[in-house]
Amino acid sequence: MSTDIGNLVRTAVPTCELVTMHTARHTFATQSLLRGMPVEVLQKVLGHKKIQTTLIYAKIVEDFQHQTMRRVWEGEPASGEGTAAVALCTVEPAA
Repeated sequence: MSTDIGNLVRTAVPTCELVTMHTARHTFATQSLLRGMPVEVLQKVLGHKKIQTTLIYAKIVEDFQHQTMRRVWEGEPASGEGTAAVALCTVEPAA
C-alpha cells in the first residue's frame, strides 16, 4: 500500500527487507558483548584481523553501561525495570 503525502511517498514493506546484513552483524556483535562474550572471541567470530576493529563494538557497549549507571545513580530505574519488584534468583545446595 502506498500513500502520497506531498512529495513523500510511503510504501509498506516487510520488516525483514529493512534489516541489512550489516545491521544484523552489528546487532550480533553488540549483543554478544553485552551478554559477556570476551572481545577476543568476538574478534575471531567476526573475522577481524585487528582487535581495534572489534573494539569499536566494545566502545558502544561501554557507552551503554555508562548511560545505565548514570540513570541508576540519578534514581531512575534501569532498563527493563519498572515499578514491579525485581525477582532475585538464589541457588540452594541440594539436601
